[in-house]
Amino acid sequence: MRSNKKSDMLRTLQTLSRQRDENKKTNAHREHFKPLSVWEKLGYDVERIEQLTPDHLKEMHPVLGTTCAIEERIKTAEDSKSVTNDNRDSELIKLAG
Repeated sequence: MRSNKKSDMLRTLQTLSRQRDENKKTNAHREHFKPLSVWEKLGYDVERIEQLTPDHLKEMHPVLGTTCAIEERIKTAEDSKSVTNDNRDSELIKLAG
């Protein structure tokens, strides 16, 4: 009975960790989708953005036209929290295992 609770807890923890990671990735890209005109005003080379942006980072908006997300890797306080959360998850998995 006890091992069944541990395995249920482990499965739940793994599911929640996976969902958190997926949401973080989705939200990170969603926040940075901007029309090409905005990228241009921010000083970016829109021709290069159009040429080099992978399809999964382009969207067609009915009013704004083509929007693109630029993958920028900036370490933030949220990234540090993520490392802490990942370490905590690893420890919980070890304890449940």
